[in-house]
Amino acid sequence: FWSAQQNKKEMPAQLVLDGCSLTPFLLDTVICDGDKSHVAKSSTVTVSTTARAAVVRAREAVQHVADTVDTVYGVTTGFGALRNVKLNANELSQLQINLIRSHAAGVGDCLSLTRIKRFMTVRTNVLVKGHSGVRLEVIDCLLDCINKECLPWVPERGSVGCSGDLAPSSHMVLGMMGEGKMWNPSTGKWDLAHNVLKQHNIEPLQLQAKEGLSLINGTHCISTLLAEAVVRGLHIAQQADLVASCTIEALRSATNAFIAEVHAAKGHPGQCQSARRIRNMLHTPEDPSEIHVQSVHNVQDAYSIRCVPQVHGIVLETIQFAHDVCVKEMNAATDNPLVFPPNRLISAGNFHGEYPGKAADMLAIAIAELSVISERRIERMLNSSISGPTVKVIEGQEPVAPTSTNIIMGSAGGEVSYSLPPFLMKRGAAGLNNGFMIPHCTAAALVNENKVLCHPASVDSISTSAAQEDHVSFGLYAALKATRVVENVERCIGIELMAAIQALDLLEKKSTSKIESIKNLVRKEVPFWEQDEVASEGMDACFEMLRDARVLEAVASMNSSNRSLLSLQSLETWRVDIASNEVPKPLLQNLPTEPSSSMHMQKQMQKRNADDFNYSSGLVFLHATVVSMQGATPGRHGNCTAHKTGKEMKDVGVLEDHAVAVDGNGTIMLVADSKQMRAFVAEKKTAFAWEPRIVECEGRVLMPGFVDGHTHAVHAGDRSMELRDKLAGVSYQDITSRGGGIHFSVNATKNASENELERALLMRLHAMLKEGTTSVEVKSGYGLDTNTELKMLRVIRNVQRLVPMKIVSNFLGAHAVPKDSTSEEATNSVAGEMLSAVEREQKLDRVDVGLVDVFCDQGFFSKEQCIKVLNAGWNSSLRLKANFHGDELSDQDSGEIAEHCPGVIAVSHLEHMNESSIASFVKNKVIGVMLPTTAFLLRLNPPPARDLIDAGGAIALGSDFNPNCPVMSMPTVLNLACVMMKLTMEEALTAATINAAASIGIADCTGSIEAGKRADLLLLSSKCWEQLVYLGMGGMSATPIGPNLHGTVTSAVDPLIHEVFVNGQSVVKDGQVTNMHIAPSKQIADMKPSSLDWLIEGLPTRLEDLPAYDGRRDPSIPHAPRRPIKLTPELERLALANALRYFDPCLHATLAPEFQNELHQFGHIYMYRFRPSQRLLAFPVHELPGRNTSAKVIMHMILNNLNPEVAQYPHELVTYGTTGSVLQNWAQFRIVMKLLSQLTDRQTLMLYSGHPHALMPSRRSAPRMVVTNGMVVPNYSADSDYERMYMLGVSQFGQMTAGSFCYIGSQGIVHGTTITVMSAGRMYLGRNDLRGTVFVTAGLGGMSGAQPKAAVICGAIGVVAEVSREALLKRHKQGWLTEWSDNVDEVVAMIRKYRASKGVDTSTGGVSIGYLGNVVELWECLAEQDELLVELGSDQTSCHNVYGGGYYPVGVAYEEATDMIADDPARFKQLVDESLCRQVAAINKLAGKGMRFWDYGNSFLLQSGRAGADIFKDGSDKFKYPSYVQDIMGDVFSLGFGPFRWVATSGDPEDLCLTDQIAASVTESYLKRCDDIIAHPEQHSEKQAELARRARGCYADNLRWIQEAQSHKLVIGSQARILYSDAAGRAEIALEFNKAVASGALKGPVVLSRDHHDVSGVDSPWRETSNIYDGSQFCADMAVHNFVGDSFRGATWVALHNGGGTGWGEAINGGFGLVLDGGEEAAENAKEMLHFDVFNGVTRRAWAGNDNANVYIQAEQEKNDRLVSTLYHKTSDDLLNKLVPV
Repeated sequence: FWSAQQNKKEMPAQLVLDGCSLTPFLLDTVICDGDKSHVAKSSTVTVSTTARAAVVRAREAVQHVADTVDTVYGVTTGFGALRNVKLNANELSQLQINLIRSHAAGVGDCLSLTRIKRFMTVRTNVLVKGHSGVRLEVIDCLLDCINKECLPWVPERGSVGCSGDLAPSSHMVLGMMGEGKMWNPSTGKWDLAHNVLKQHNIEPLQLQAKEGLSLINGTHCISTLLAEAVVRGLHIAQQADLVASCTIEALRSATNAFIAEVHAAKGHPGQCQSARRIRNMLHTPEDPSEIHVQSVHNVQDAYSIRCVPQVHGIVLETIQFAHDVCVKEMNAATDNPLVFPPNRLISAGNFHGEYPGKAADMLAIAIAELSVISERRIERMLNSSISGPTVKVIEGQEPVAPTSTNIIMGSAGGEVSYSLPPFLMKRGAAGLNNGFMIPHCTAAALVNENKVLCHPASVDSISTSAAQEDHVSFGLYAALKATRVVENVERCIGIELMAAIQALDLLEKKSTSKIESIKNLVRKEVPFWEQDEVASEGMDACFEMLRDARVLEAVASMNSSNRSLLSLQSLETWRVDIASNEVPKPLLQNLPTEPSSSMHMQKQMQKRNADDFNYSSGLVFLHATVVSMQGATPGRHGNCTAHKTGKEMKDVGVLEDHAVAVDGNGTIMLVADSKQMRAFVAEKKTAFAWEPRIVECEGRVLMPGFVDGHTHAVHAGDRSMELRDKLAGVSYQDITSRGGGIHFSVNATKNASENELERALLMRLHAMLKEGTTSVEVKSGYGLDTNTELKMLRVIRNVQRLVPMKIVSNFLGAHAVPKDSTSEEATNSVAGEMLSAVEREQKLDRVDVGLVDVFCDQGFFSKEQCIKVLNAGWNSSLRLKANFHGDELSDQDSGEIAEHCPGVIAVSHLEHMNESSIASFVKNKVIGVMLPTTAFLLRLNPPPARDLIDAGGAIALGSDFNPNCPVMSMPTVLNLACVMMKLTMEEALTAATINAAASIGIADCTGSIEAGKRADLLLLSSKCWEQLVYLGMGGMSATPIGPNLHGTVTSAVDPLIHEVFVNGQSVVKDGQVTNMHIAPSKQIADMKPSSLDWLIEGLPTRLEDLPAYDGRRDPSIPHAPRRPIKLTPELERLALANALRYFDPCLHATLAPEFQNELHQFGHIYMYRFRPSQRLLAFPVHELPGRNTSAKVIMHMILNNLNPEVAQYPHELVTYGTTGSVLQNWAQFRIVMKLLSQLTDRQTLMLYSGHPHALMPSRRSAPRMVVTNGMVVPNYSADSDYERMYMLGVSQFGQMTAGSFCYIGSQGIVHGTTITVMSAGRMYLGRNDLRGTVFVTAGLGGMSGAQPKAAVICGAIGVVAEVSREALLKRHKQGWLTEWSDNVDEVVAMIRKYRASKGVDTSTGGVSIGYLGNVVELWECLAEQDELLVELGSDQTSCHNVYGGGYYPVGVAYEEATDMIADDPARFKQLVDESLCRQVAAINKLAGKGMRFWDYGNSFLLQSGRAGADIFKDGSDKFKYPSYVQDIMGDVFSLGFGPFRWVATSGDPEDLCLTDQIAASVTESYLKRCDDIIAHPEQHSEKQAELARRARGCYADNLRWIQEAQSHKLVIGSQARILYSDAAGRAEIALEFNKAVASGALKGPVVLSRDHHDVSGVDSPWRETSNIYDGSQFCADMAVHNFVGDSFRGATWVALHNGGGTGWGEAINGGFGLVLDGGEEAAENAKEMLHFDVFNGVTRRAWAGNDNANVYIQAEQEKNDRLVSTLYHKTSDDLLNKLVPV
């Protein structure tokens, strides 16, 4: 949008309409005003093939409905108030003709021809969207009229803007029908329409059913005029800054009002851009102004001067708003009824013009303000009493003399003024001459007219069409007014421009070069007024300059820096910059090439504005030997292909004792000598409070990271055995012909999942990073069919988002000829179907391809075929540059290919390159990419690298990592290049850095150490960079020691590459990857907001839009067990119908068999086809698409729950607990995401067990989402009911935080388990230190996987059994499980060892041991030991789902048991019951020896009792062992402490770190408060003192937790934290978070939540309310009240679930999410809601008699008179015993 003005004059030959891509700037570019006869000039307008097909489908639907349905509005009925009048079939055509004639009722002047032509173009674009139902003949008639300029007469007035633009549209169609008037381009006059059509061979339009209605319904006329106002409005808004700068200079105003920090402090992006543009115009040391330097300045200027950015900025932002509305409207389906093929017509109201009408009114109001403030500036220049600075005279000093004879110096009251002469006539000329007096009056008149025109038209409405159309927009008049306002503003600012240039000339001094460029432009047409001139002539000339944006172009054309300042970035980018307290960066321009010297680099820095950089953080490398690689010259495609050639390749730009500064965005700011750098840092510290990290580099080399210019890093398959054949002399062609080579990898890659390929690519990138590669080209090419090629490209795109490395994606569909295909067929497929598919996927940001490649050689693709593919890529919308395989196995004249393909920037391999190709490469600046590893391994002759360099050409290097060449080390490549190809070390280094970057088109951002580039750097352990080449064959792990021949001494025995920095972040240190997965905000820092639009695509409605699906599940991802459901025909039919109802009927035949297969195979319809191919991550909330911050936060949370690193079974949408579902299927996911993107602050999304039921109207104060899961009628809560309803897709088990989207990974349960085990140690064992204490339990899967980590944190010896190898290895790899064994005796031996040593030698002593086997075996073995080896025991298997995979029986293999769940559920149940009985028997035996056991709330005791285990106390129904809530956590809950949690939705770890600090500070203050009360109880009430004593331990435990949280590295997925806190602590933490968001200290909103397992969230008799002894433990009032009460106290969303950790039907639980956006409302919500959320539970626990709760509630009531709780009075046991003896 913002840069479109640059290309305005570059009119394309053709405009292709597709119904979705038209923009205001594109329309302005292709149809612009013509000569004085006002005939519009334009590109040829056509329609895409896809759009034509959509038109045909829609028409077929209309015809079907017309033939088969009796009553369809506008097709078989009358219109408006006559909608109920039904017509016969033979009347349908006449109905449409009558419609046009009767509605052609416009009046007034005709629209200009330009506007009519644009109007018809917009109408055509909307029709080809495929929802209108016209015939192709209608489209072709429109195109003929547009392209032949046969334009109907269209009056300006007569539209009320609903049903759209009926009157003007009818006049348009009337002309196409051959009636009324039409412009005759042959005569240049208006004529009868039928004459014009006949003369230009256009058949008059014969309307058929619905077509008249389709042609006139909609907002296309409003949108056309709004588009014009947007384009002209942007141009005048930009130029208003430039003209204001001229006025500021003429008035000699102070410039401090425009300093960057001032505007960043307010934070409005438009304001920052306006200020920045003005700063760029005014005096700087690099572009000085004599006027500014030689003038005095006011201490403070008037508002019309110093508030320009504040006034102009909001105009820019309003223009963007209007633009966004306009774009949607120009590409929207605005017909009525709308057609949805194959057979639906829906009557609705998309024709209403309220959106564009309101946008036009807002645009007019905003733009008018430019003229208001401009007129004030004009007056200041003309009024000699205020037209210059006024300064105080210092006593004893002479006033500064005027710098011009025209300046009038005056004095009064000790002040001196320096004014311009009256009305800007030369001094002494006023009086006889009136000067600019009356032009100012004209400006005032224009301002007055604008004030009238700015009254909104769209606030009015008059009922029409017999009250059927009873609300209208008046949008057309609003748009007409907006264009009139824009013109008035252009004229007003034109007057200011003329006056400012006159004033500048009067000052007789030079200004800045940019202001002088404007002055020169004006003076070409408007002379200096020596005396009065005809004012209107100059005013008109200045108006035309501004109208044509020539003032803008005059400044922009001076250099690229100015152009970047005038081509505004998107507002979303501004917001990101401002969030980091930094003004926006300009587009990085390539700096001029000069000798590599410190002075030169200092000049480079001076050419950049200080505010171009992010001073929030950064790096400074001092005292380094810098290998800069500067001095590249532009290549075939400019700076992105800049490289070094010939002898230049030996200059690596070594700079001794130099320093490099890097800003917080990872951009190199300055390269200078170390002394200069220290001064620079000191200066920026003063100016910007910059505190960079200082990296001392004495004795070390700092150099660019390697760029690997050729890899095949995405592939599957093991080809190690091929090496045997190669060593035996078998040729590569022969290996390929018998199924090896490329085709072997193709088959393996086709069969690999995206997840497997992603993991492999990440692993390979890790290896490359360790060897110093910071940028890499990655090819597809192991697919050879469209689906697999796209899969590979998607893998590359997904990994691009995850890693900091620069990855360039290369489309290699033509890697080999597929089997059963010819090379010609393959060529056509690649250049046609495949490339089109890549284009489509790239528009959706599923791939990001920058290059195209072909394997051009014998047996592969010929020269001609290669040219065809490469040119197809270059000529596509992707404009793909080419780096192709050439001359590897035979001479293919690669130079000639490059001659014929303008997109070629490099050619790889080149072993058989000829002399002619060498000459061609030099001539065309094509780079030869040499791959010495492949030549070495295939025993090929080395490529003629030496010849190419000596001829003045350029070479680059690549590893050619592929299944045939497993080399990932660029130092190895450098070594081989020197040995095999006779390169010098310097040439090899150049080839592996700047030239390799050029070979893949990224030399403008990396490959050398220069200001403005990415800080992709290597810091070596040595001062001798040559060691990289010397050690390249495998010696990189240790440097040489001692001196070399030049006397340089290396003393460190370390890996040669000490540290690797990518984009300014340290990612490798001493050979270890430290930060490959950097902060999510950094992971996707380069993503535009629209790049996540794939999340909100919704469901397809056409067969051709169905996502590809091969029917297989990804084997690399854990999958949920098959649901144990017995299908009946009735159930099966109902399940299928329920699933298919989400989809258009045209898709049912395709999807039904697929869904049936899922139902049979997995017991549930997950709809795998619709799972997004992109990796689901908790993307930073500002990157997510949507209208509403709260909705985007909810999206963030849902995505986190489905992140494969977080979720237990991500592809089944299960987050944890085997069945804890986020949603039921992927159709629901797509619909939910789309609805959330549309959600406003007056709507609420209703979710019924995952089903997106509706967006309902609601109040702003209402929740934005209400969730219920599994809320069934109580009698239907059996497990079998759940399985049946889940299978039918009508209910789901949301667990707790899975279905409310608040799960934060295992961190929550780590904290809870830690608190539980520590409390158990104190309560049961009397130990505060658990070193040497053994804690035995089971489960390493979802939440239970937290147990080993918790044990380590507590200092205990944690022993955990797990039957799933995958789950156990995951925890071991994660580092949470210290060691493991599948031998139970070995596990016992480990226990003995660590008991003896009291754990391990760490800060806590904690250690964790995993047993891969059944926990029953572990318990029985421990029970048989002579001595007691275990003090504490529990169990965290998913016994809430005991027969569905939550618990596995002993004696049965894991895989066998998994199959048995579905195949033989009765036998499975029997074995589980037997195992539970055995487990309890062993636990009983150990408990008899002194072990303490508790139920962890997972229904272990409940299910064991039901299985018949010896688990009850003698003669009762009470369990032998307590629930952990009964004995441990119940009292904690009663004190109000529970698992409060939050997520920093910016995704930035720094934000999480800050929230930790805030929470620690608050918690510490409460701990100190407790200590103060305990120390001075007499100063407090008895209840307050008692509460402090009881709560102190909770505060202390949680303070320790939050202070150590960062060190435990528990964050998985979103940037989340959990902390147990009480009501006051939660509220205060929330308020401090909210303040930090408001101040910008936190970069994004924080969302608060909690585990439902909290003080008041869950009613569960077996866990959360198990310590409720008044009989109400089975009642669910608390959880329901919690859900309802939170909803009207400010919760952003609320959730209520059946089930929880204890299972379906065993609990009711509620939860919430509360978004803190920095606003006052958020603060109030937090105070009210968090207080209730805690005390709802405390009061319930107090009423049940809990002592802690009674103490807490009474203490609270003393402070809060709004809280009135019914008090509990304990009944005497003696009294009860008398009445009811026991």
